Amino acid sequence: MKYNLVSNSVCKDEYSELLARIDSNSDYWRNATSPVEKKLRGQHFTPLSMAVQLSVMSSPNVSAKSVIGDPGAGTGILSAALASRLQNQNLSKHFSIYGFETDQRLHDDLSRAWSFFSSQAESNSDYEIQSDFTVHAKSLLERGEIDGLSKPDFITTNPPYNKLSSKEPLSLLLKKHGISSPNLYSAFMVLAAKWVADDGHLLAVLPRSFCSGAYFKDFRKFLMENLSIEHITLYKSRSCFKNVLQENILFYARKRKQVGRIRITVAKDPDSKPEYDLVLPSADILNESHWSLPRTVKDIHLYLKNQKRNRTFPDAGYRLSTGKLELHRQSGHLTTKVVYSSDFDNAGNWTWGEKKKPRFLETNSKNRLSLPTSGGYVVLKRISSNDGDEPKRLMPAWLSRTTIGDDVVALENHVQYIHKMGEPLSEDEGKALVEFLSSDEAQAVMRTINGTTQINKADMDRLNIPWG
Repeated sequence: MKYNLVSNSVCKDEYSELLARIDSNSDYWRNATSPVEKKLRGQHFTPLSMAVQLSVMSSPNVSAKSVIGDPGAGTGILSAALASRLQNQNLSKHFSIYGFETDQRLHDDLSRAWSFFSSQAESNSDYEIQSDFTVHAKSLLERGEIDGLSKPDFITTNPPYNKLSSKEPLSLLLKKHGISSPNLYSAFMVLAAKWVADDGHLLAVLPRSFCSGAYFKDFRKFLMENLSIEHITLYKSRSCFKNVLQENILFYARKRKQVGRIRITVAKDPDSKPEYDLVLPSADILNESHWSLPRTVKDIHLYLKNQKRNRTFPDAGYRLSTGKLELHRQSGHLTTKVVYSSDFDNAGNWTWGEKKKPRFLETNSKNRLSLPTSGGYVVLKRISSNDGDEPKRLMPAWLSRTTIGDDVVALENHVQYIHKMGEPLSEDEGKALVEFLSSDEAQAVMRTINGTTQINKADMDRLNIPWG
């Protein structure tokens, strides 16, 4: 896979007063809304810098008038940033803006934001505010239209992040049309993709978690079948939203056949200038099982090196299981030594760092792992993150009678262990596996394909092994 380095994205906007005013409104409502209500609404107000970065990711042609849809509009920061960019670069002079926002408290600020933009831009623009975007799901899924509204040339959205119960009417309606949507944000994206005009532009702020794992496989497939994914911005920080820890991406696609190359921009955070852009073949980035999103040129080389290896993790007979002990559910009468994720450090040394939780518990046989007289298992910390420049995602250690001084243990469920079809590994093989999983190559693969804080079986199964 060849790659090209291209110039950094430039984030400029002359409508600073307008955008600063909207950003101030977002700060007000962010502080005025309780954590319980934020969670109920799935509401995260987009920072100004992120909105501006998203607005410059599209590559539109010049048009006399543009129609913009803004599902989950909030205070209007995304649609205002996009319209300002189009106006500022003489790409469009007049606008129709359709906003959807269920939080009625925000409607006045939303209306004032667009009115102020229209007067400042001296454009003949109109706007309309509706409440719930999903009430149009039936017409969008069947006809790709919302009665009374034009199909948008642009849709820009930071959708709500709530989970979507499989029993909710929206979920059932999506399933009727052959679409599985486990979260509200994926439902918004499906409906937005149906609504946007042919060759139109879809821009979104999304959690990176949908990029891997079986949970979102159908959603990734839908996006790949209905859109051309053309530009993704990755942030090295998980603190892009105030008081929220979550890895986010900026997503740009067009409603057309997939183009041959995808641009990936990497930045520390929304307030930082992008470090570089990579232009990569789309076939090497997108597949139904996962989207490969490298963060550095070094990671690209290491990822490609691993992909050339012939034997996968499961091909070698390795299986990943999670510790069965849950402290709040444990029961039994067998006194057992407990192993926690903090008991071994990032370098694989046994430090027994857990000092607050009980070291021995009464448990049952199902929660116990017997250690052989020779050999053992490789353990991993289940939780890690992509925060920082080169985060270490895999933190293995060798678990045996020799290393921990016991012949049976209970692994707490934040610890995972690697075995061979239920059987232990030999000491030589186990220590070789610890060394490989600690290598730059294995770390680069996991950074590239894993979009969550959890090391999961599906991602481990895509790691290729350098022996066998």
